[in-house]
Amino acid sequence: METYEQEYRLLAADIEEKLNDLARTADNTASQACQRLLNEIDEVIGQIEIEAGSVPTAERGALNGRIRSYRAKLEEWRNIFKTEMANANRKALFGQRDTTADEYKGVDQDYDQRTRLLHGNSRLEEASQRLLESQRVANETEGVGANILRDLHGQRNQLEHSLGVLGETSGHLDRSLRTLKTMARRLAMNRFFTTGIIAILVILILLILYNKFR
Repeated sequence: METYEQEYRLLAADIEEKLNDLARTADNTASQACQRLLNEIDEVIGQIEIEAGSVPTAERGALNGRIRSYRAKLEEWRNIFKTEMANANRKALFGQRDTTADEYKGVDQDYDQRTRLLHGNSRLEEASQRLLESQRVANETEGVGANILRDLHGQRNQLEHSLGVLGETSGHLDRSLRTLKTMARRLAMNRFFTTGIIAILVILILLILYNKFR
């Protein structure tokens, strides 16, 4: 987790620098570097969100707060990047005419076409941002799914352990029942033999008494 947050801080410093370069020069290289860095830091934040699921509950609240601040800062950078790109595109399309556009609207036949092109670029950038946001949501969903699978795996192990204990208990009960049945049979046999011996003794006593008093 600390590794990802360190990477976030390094990328954040690079983004601030590249956005300043883009505002100063409106250079295509700077814009590409900004876009690449924004994508990279979005992926890093996604990894932090995934790892947050395995952080102890006591630490998760503070981490989620940092993640929200990371997301808010990323959105701020994207808005700045979008604004700077719009300015750069406007300068590239109109040059110095932008400051006096009203003077050229009636005479410049390419003005409407250039305006539509500029708006098209803006919509393309918005679509790209929505795609990145969808990717972020997909990463979050993947992280939640991974956490659920881990929980289910843990519950499965607990259930298997409980079933094993139940099986052992059932085996002990079966052996106990067999022992009790054996003891009951032996007790019945002992009672039968005891009753027989008593009956024989009574008969012998009666015979002795009969012979004695006859």
